[in-house]
Formats: sequence, C-alpha cells, structure tokens
Amino acid sequence: MKASFKLLLCVFIIAFYACKDGENNEVPDIETSVKNEFLNRVEPPHWWIGMKDNSLQLQIYHPEIGSFSPEINYPGLTIKEVHKAKSPNYLFVDLEISDGTKAGKFDLVFKDENDTEKTHTYELKDRVKSSDSYV
Repeated sequence: MKASFKLLLCVFIIAFYACKDGENNEVPDIETSVKNEFLNRVEPPHWWIGMKDNSLQLQIYHPEIGSFSPEINYPGLTIKEVHKAKSPNYLFVDLEISDGTKAGKFDLVFKDENDTEKTHTYELKDRVKSSDSYV
C-alpha cells in the first residue's frame, strides 16, 4: 500500500509541474541561474572566462526573437555574428571573449525595428580550476 501511494504521489507531482499552463516548467539551478528579465531560455545559462577557446555561441529561445538584434556593452566581449534560424523563435549569437575579460554580469540587449528594447542578464564566471587540473 505504501509503495503504491508513493508512486501515485510521484505521478501527481510530475503531472502537476508538466501541466502548468504558460509557465517555465524547469526547476532552476539556484547556484548557476541568471536573472531572466525577458527571454524564455538562453543556452548555456552562463559561461566562464579563461577558457582555451575564446568563442561562445548562445542559443536564444523566445517567441519572435528572430525579429530582434542583439547588442552587448561589456569590456572584452564582442558579438562576432548573429544567425537567424528558420524558426522566428530562435537566434544564435556568436561571441568572442578577449583575454583579460573580467567575470561579471551584463545585459544582453535586444532591439527591434521600432527600437523596442528587451534585456536579459547574462553572467561570465571565474573558472575554479584550469582544465589541466581535471583528471
């Protein structure tokens, strides 16, 4: 009896979170989540400075984001290229992180042809260990 109750409770909890209408159903990772003011999803949700490869591509999902153009004003970070997807709900932004760029939070600013402005806060973090430290 106890096992079937636990199973029923688990199914109920999963169904409850899966059926929430109009809400982001993800459980946030408290330590790594960024302040999301506008966008439904940005992958990766954060990145690190001091990597061997200084390029970073952000995959951005939000309804009609393809009609917006991104801007960044953060020392050491530049937009190299923007790729629009077949779906108007996705945008891919290629970034370059210069040597010496400091860790911190900054706004990705998106503007459309009417100068409507949307922002999303993103974070570059310090690396805890170098890649040579991992076994």
